[in-house]
Amino acid sequence: MLAILRPGLAYCLTGGQAVFLDLAADRYFALSPQKTAALSACLNEDRSQDLDPAMRYFLDEGILVPQSAERAEADLPDIMLPARDAPPWRPRSIRPGSVARAMAVLLASRLKQKFRPATLFADGLDSRWSKAKSGHACGADIHDLIEAMARAERLLPVKLNCVSRTRALKHFLKGQGIDSDMIVGVRLHPFSAHCWLQVGDMVLNDTLEGIAPYTVIRGIA
Repeated sequence: MLAILRPGLAYCLTGGQAVFLDLAADRYFALSPQKTAALSACLNEDRSQDLDPAMRYFLDEGILVPQSAERAEADLPDIMLPARDAPPWRPRSIRPGSVARAMAVLLASRLKQKFRPATLFADGLDSRWSKAKSGHACGADIHDLIEAMARAERLLPVKLNCVSRTRALKHFLKGQGIDSDMIVGVRLHPFSAHCWLQVGDMVLNDTLEGIAPYTVIRGIA
């Protein structure tokens, strides 16, 4: 029997261990090196769920599900790994209206983080590792928009986690016709997760140095 990863679950390999992100449950968990090796074998070999204890374990835990023609998913394109920082912003006038819109988006994200935290990831359950292109539907300059959001953050005494900040910037850019991808990364020692925004391979709201400790686990449309 061939098995596939349960829909809504993503994982990456870091430090010899499989680390999982369950988007629906908004939680992370890791397997031991031994179970990681067993998982790899189950994903790459045709095994009997009745005879193979490892296969039975991963099916019972809801990590794997039997593959079928109906459930088979199309191959996702390779993710565009972060390769460059956004260029420094060149000082010029930022429209007050842009800052005001950014502030409104930040406030909405703060309310969602406080009252509906589970939806921060759930709003983007349709995963894709990258788009071939990111289109600009209008003449807005992405660097001006990033600066407008940065100014809004400085003006508002709002505490947001990295997911809320990234979701807010993504929504703000989308309103100006700019598509982007939320990227989730994890590290083991100490165990932590981080989220940032990319257009192609360009990091928008962090730096390559800041995200260097993290292994990319998933991109969220």
